[in-house]
Amino acid sequence: MKTILRPGQEIETVTPSELEERLAELGHQIRSDERTMRPDGDGVTNAAGNGNTPIYQVPLGMQFNLHRLLVEADGFTPGAPYNAAAGWIDVLRGDERVDFLPLAVGSGAIPALVTYGTADAIRFRNGEVVAIALFGGPASTGFIGRAQGTLQPITTV
Repeated sequence: MKTILRPGQEIETVTPSELEERLAELGHQIRSDERTMRPDGDGVTNAAGNGNTPIYQVPLGMQFNLHRLLVEADGFTPGAPYNAAAGWIDVLRGDERVDFLPLAVGSGAIPALVTYGTADAIRFRNGEVVAIALFGGPASTGFIGRAQGTLQPITTV
C-alpha cells in the first residue's frame, strides 16, 4: 500500500516485536473459539444385525472432543431395551475402534449412552470421521447415533 503524506500528517508504524505480540494476542483469541456440536448419523442394520454409519467429519485444522454418545434403534426404549449376548457397538475413528459398548444383558443395551469427561474425551482431528458400528444388533432395523462434543481449532503448545 502506498500512502502520500502531506505536510502536518503523521503515520503510525509498529516494530516487528509489537507486531509479533499483537499477532500472538489475536492467535489466542482464535484458539479459544470453542463451540458445542451435536451431530448425528443414521443407518439400517442388515439381516445379521450389523451396520455402521458416519456421524461427523471433523473440519481440517479443527479438533472434536467427543463427550457424549447416544445410540438408539427403532422399536427399542429404555423401558424395553435390546440386548444380545454376542452384540456390541464400536465407536470408530474412521475404521479404527477407539471404544466399544457391550450389548450383553447386565452390561449394556440399546438405547446405549456413554459419556466422557474433559480429560478422557475421545479426540478426533483434521478430517477424521466419528462413526459407530453395530454388531449383533437388531436385524433389519433403523438406528441412529447422536454425538455431543466440543469443536475447537487445533493449537500447538
